[in-house]
Amino acid sequence: MTQATNAFSERKTIYAATREDLLKRSLSNSENMDKAILSLSSAFLGASLGLMKNVVDVHRANYPQLLTASWWLFAAAIIFTLTSFLASQRAINKQLELAEKYYLTGEDSALSETNPFALATEYINWGSAIVFILAVISSIVFISINLGA
Repeated sequence: MTQATNAFSERKTIYAATREDLLKRSLSNSENMDKAILSLSSAFLGASLGLMKNVVDVHRANYPQLLTASWWLFAAAIIFTLTSFLASQRAINKQLELAEKYYLTGEDSALSETNPFALATEYINWGSAIVFILAVISSIVFISINLGA
C-alpha cells in the first residue's frame, strides 16, 4: 500500500469514529430536549387546567381563546415529543443498518447515505420546541391580560 492510501484509510477510520461520537451526542441532546419538553408541557398543562380558576375567572376573562390555544399547544408539544421517541427509535435502527453495511459488508456508500428518520426526528423536535414556546407565550399573554381584570 502506498502512503497516500494508508493516510486515506486512517482518515476514513477517524471520520467514522468522529461521526459515531457526534451522532451519539446528537441523540443525547435530542433525548434530553424530549424529556424537558414532555415534562414541562405536562406540568404547565396540568397547572394551567388545575390552577387557572384560582388565578383568573375564566368565565369573565378577556381573550379566552389564548388559554384554549395554550392548552392545545401544550398538548401538541406532548404529542410531538412522543412521536419523536418513535422516529428516534427508527433512526437508531436505520443507523445500525448503515453501520452494518459500512463495517461488515464494506459498502463505502453507506458512510454518506442519509438517515431519513434522523432528519424526521430533528424536524419533530423543532416542532415540539416551537409549539411549546408558543404555548408558554399564549399562557403568559392570557394571564397578563387578565390578571388585573
